Amino acid sequence: EEVKEIQHHFKLDDRIAKDLDVALKKRSDSFDDDVKALWEILEGARNPAGLLRVKLREMDDGSFRGGGQPAKDVEEMAKKFNLDAQAAVKLAEVLGRREDRKKDVRQLTKHLELSNKPSSLVMLMLKDLRAGNPIKDPEYPAAVGSYAHKRGLKRRSRSRDRSDRRRRRDSDSDDSSSPPTDAQILRSTGAGPKPGSGNGEPRPMTLLERFG
Repeated sequence: EEVKEIQHHFKLDDRIAKDLDVALKKRSDSFDDDVKALWEILEGARNPAGLLRVKLREMDDGSFRGGGQPAKDVEEMAKKFNLDAQAAVKLAEVLGRREDRKKDVRQLTKHLELSNKPSSLVMLMLKDLRAGNPIKDPEYPAAVGSYAHKRGLKRRSRSRDRSDRRRRRDSDSDDSSSPPTDAQILRSTGAGPKPGSGNGEPRPMTLLERFG
């Protein structure tokens, strides 16, 4: 009965309605949540049949989420970019209505990596996402404090550390290979001044040594 209502409301043909019935019966544990989620997803779709076909594939591979549960890809983005709960929930709802979800996630990631206010950016992009507009490549540089900016700082820091270590190794190598001084040569051959003499001349004799 639920499938027939969906078919009638969204003007679906018998073939896809039959596929939906089969898919829902395989997911008996989440049947009610799935039906509710499909109503919400298809309600704003420009092409309900095409979007439903996408959702059927998600049911088949286990990536479909009903009952308002965020999908794994949204959870990963929320964690990576520290999205607030509202932005994550709204994004999950909108992506559920999009026909090429994987491409959308890739494009969204490009934008979020450059933003230092990713939650606000998601909220700004919702209108275009709901309208079915494609997500274009970003045309702006990484903002200070963004994910990409921080990643660049870490790379430069590691590069400087490697350069410093390399310079220290080169300096140590230069010190060990420098030629010995004249004083070092004299001391090593025994021709240098005796210990205790400061200028290399014989030490004056004491009175005891002279007259004793």
